[in-house]
Amino acid sequence: MNIKKIKKRTLVYYVVLSLFLLFGMVVSFTPLLWMFLSAFKSAEEILRVPPTWIPETWSWRNFVDVLNLVPLLLYMRNSLIVTSIITVGNLILSSLAGYALAKLNFPGRDKIFVLIVSTMMIPSFLFIIPQFITVKYFGWLNTWIGIIVPALASPFNTFLFRQFVAGIPVELLDAARMDGCNELHIWWRIVLPLCKPVLATIGIITFFFGWDNFLWPFLVLQSSELYTLPIGLRLLEAAAAYPPPDYNLMMAGFVISVIPVLVVFIIAQRQIVHGITVTGMKA
Repeated sequence: MNIKKIKKRTLVYYVVLSLFLLFGMVVSFTPLLWMFLSAFKSAEEILRVPPTWIPETWSWRNFVDVLNLVPLLLYMRNSLIVTSIITVGNLILSSLAGYALAKLNFPGRDKIFVLIVSTMMIPSFLFIIPQFITVKYFGWLNTWIGIIVPALASPFNTFLFRQFVAGIPVELLDAARMDGCNELHIWWRIVLPLCKPVLATIGIITFFFGWDNFLWPFLVLQSSELYTLPIGLRLLEAAAAYPPPDYNLMMAGFVISVIPVLVVFIIAQRQIVHGITVTGMKA
């Protein structure tokens, strides 16, 4: 009797959980579906009341018009270059710092780690003015260097990598030292191959952050040929907002911009979940 009650409660629990997850999926996916379908509508149909979900005529011309209105492909290329450099830089610096904080003994190691973690509690907008003054001092305004350098290090990425490396057996590293490996060789040949899950997680999170970053590039860049994609989308919004507003062109531009991110997320979502889960277990 008790077993039947337990099975019944378990079944009810999973049914309720499945319905809740289904509801969350619908709420999350509906705006994306609306954006995608609206990208194929005419300017008149997208403003129609009551609204229609399926376009009466699928207008692929919207994507051609939006690329003629704003050079989104140029901005996508710029974002890809900047984001790739930021991602690679974060992987290198975060892994080096995380390895040092987890496995090397030096004075003040734990205090440095606490200091790094404590910066995560400071709102990011408080760093904008000091960063801007520093970038201006070095003459990096209106350059990609001014965007890339402040984003090369992340306290969260360092914390994530440190927690993962802390679970690597010390005996493995000591054996490598006895074989004549220095710390750089140990980091490259032993630590990095063992840290593929957290490397994938850090890389994907950093890529998403760099791809979506609007405020800092907007403050640093003045030349239109250097603009990144978020700034380009803002220009598209301004250009398509003149009466009558071309919301269909806005949706087409947003679809173009979001496709690379969706592809990366769909391919790498398992690595994200696995990396964060394993890192939490290592902690």
